[in-house]
Amino acid sequence: SDGRELWLGLTFSPLRNNEGKEIGNILVFTDLTELKALESQAELRKRLSSLGEMSAGIAHELRNPLGVIAGYTKLLSRKADAALIPTVEAISKEIEVMDRIISDFLSFARPVELTLSKINLNEVINSCVSSIAGVSGPDNIGEVLMDIDKSVFISGDEILLRQAFTNLIQNAADAMKDGGKLSFGYAKAGGYAEITVSDTGHGIPEGIKDKIFLPFYTTKEKGTGLGLAIVHKIITSHAGTIHVDSTGSGTTFRLRLPKN
Repeated sequence: SDGRELWLGLTFSPLRNNEGKEIGNILVFTDLTELKALESQAELRKRLSSLGEMSAGIAHELRNPLGVIAGYTKLLSRKADAALIPTVEAISKEIEVMDRIISDFLSFARPVELTLSKINLNEVINSCVSSIAGVSGPDNIGEVLMDIDKSVFISGDEILLRQAFTNLIQNAADAMKDGGKLSFGYAKAGGYAEITVSDTGHGIPEGIKDKIFLPFYTTKEKGTGLGLAIVHKIITSHAGTIHVDSTGSGTTFRLRLPKN
């Protein structure tokens, strides 16, 4: 009813009576959705791990010459004629963009070492929403619905989870350029805490849903394609999973983290 895709396993066997006569057939359906999701997450994690090691080397090699360029740009800004100042400022802005990309590179490539603590989920998410609203502007996130009790605590690395939630909220804000509703939910699912982050934006086309957690894949004009890859890495490093459900009228990310 919620539009999610399910994987079903089917076994088919004959039904016989006491005399061994075939009197029908037995069909047994098994919900394999969780198993398929875990297989997919494990495969993606393996691919991202090898790519992360390579990314670290590339990022370090790029940062050194970028620092030299930034230094010369500052010197040039002091000596350039007034007519050249806009050009120098444009170079400085591009350097800042490149530095941000390299920072994302390193964040993605760096081995994850968790510092676990008890985290108030409501407070952390509200803090992340406030920081994004200050950058993106209040018009993108017209309404915030928080269906997470203030007494809910989860175990995790607060700094890393803040980064994950911030990236998801920024994605939601980018998808709601004309304003929309951002919703957060919490539920217990077996041995996991399930956290949902939903927006009413343009949604994710069916053809690219399998690619959004891959590094460097982006549909944004100025995106690095590392935001959701970093989110995926953070959640899986907590022994959790992340899934996406999307239609033309919004997107929901479902994060599952172990309760303890």
